[in-house]
Amino acid sequence: MTRTIIALLSCLYVLLLGGAHAADKVPTRLVVALDDSYPPYVFRDSEGVLKGYLIDLWALWATKTGIAVDLKASDWNVAQQRFGSGEADVLDTVFQTPARQKTMDFSPPYADLQVPIYVHKSIQGIDGPATLKSFAVGAKMVMPVSKNLLIWVWSALDTYRSYEALVSAAVAGDVFIFCLDEPPANFFLHKAGAEKEFRATFNLYSGQFHRAVLKGRSDLLVTVNRGFEAISKAELDALHDKWMGRSLPSPVNGENWAIFCSLLPRLVCCWLPGIFSSTVRWPSAPKNWNLNANV
Repeated sequence: MTRTIIALLSCLYVLLLGGAHAADKVPTRLVVALDDSYPPYVFRDSEGVLKGYLIDLWALWATKTGIAVDLKASDWNVAQQRFGSGEADVLDTVFQTPARQKTMDFSPPYADLQVPIYVHKSIQGIDGPATLKSFAVGAKMVMPVSKNLLIWVWSALDTYRSYEALVSAAVAGDVFIFCLDEPPANFFLHKAGAEKEFRATFNLYSGQFHRAVLKGRSDLLVTVNRGFEAISKAELDALHDKWMGRSLPSPVNGENWAIFCSLLPRLVCCWLPGIFSSTVRWPSAPKNWNLNANV
C-alpha cells in the first residue's frame, strides 16, 4: 500500500514538473521578422510607418495570447538574416521550399499567392516560359522565382533589391518584362499610375505564405499557431475587408431576385391590359352608318 502511494505521488510530481517546464517555454515576448514591402500585407506609408494586414493581425494575436510582439520589418534579406542568427523568433511572409524545410518548421499556409510575368503593352506573344528566351526579365534579388527562371527559361535576369524598385524601373522604361508577386505588383503599378502600361500574361510560379520557426522549436510553433486559431472568423473577415477590400454589392442579389420573381406575375397582370388596349386598334363604325338601315 505504501509503495503504491509513493508511486502515485512520484507520477504526480513528474506531471507537475513537466507542466511547469511547459509553462516556462511559453514566451512573454516574441520577435517576428518579416518583409517590409509586400502590400497589402505589410508596407510603410509615406512617413515610414508600418501598415498592413499582418501588422493588425499580429496586434490581434498579441491581444489573444497576452504575449508582446516586436515586429522587425525590413528588407527580405535582412529579415532572413535576423531569423537565422536567432535575433528573431519567427519568420513571417515566407514561402515553404525544400531547402527551407531542412532548417525551419512551418505553420499552415494562410495566403495563396500567384507570381505572374508582367509584360509591357508594346510586346505581344509571351504565352509561356519558352517564349521568354532571349528576353531580359526583371525580378527581385534572392527570390525562389529567380531560380525558377534560370532553371526553366535560362533568361537574362535583371535583379532589384525590392518590389517597389523593380516596378519603378519598369515605369521608367528600364524593364519591359518582369516577374513579381501579384499583390505588390498591382499595388505599386496602381500607385505609379502605370496599371494600363503592363499586362499579366501567365503565372510562372505560385506559393503560399507561412510563418516559420527554427527546426526543432515545435513548442514555439504550437504557441504561434494557437494564438492565430484563437482569432475568430469574424475578426479575420473584418481585417480582410479592411486591407483587401469588399466586393461591391450587386443590385440583383439573391434576395432581390426572389422578390422580383414573386412580384412579376402581379406586374404582368396590371400592365398587360393597359399595354394591350393602347397598342391594339379595334375597328370603328363608319361615321354615316345608319344603325336602323336594315330594320
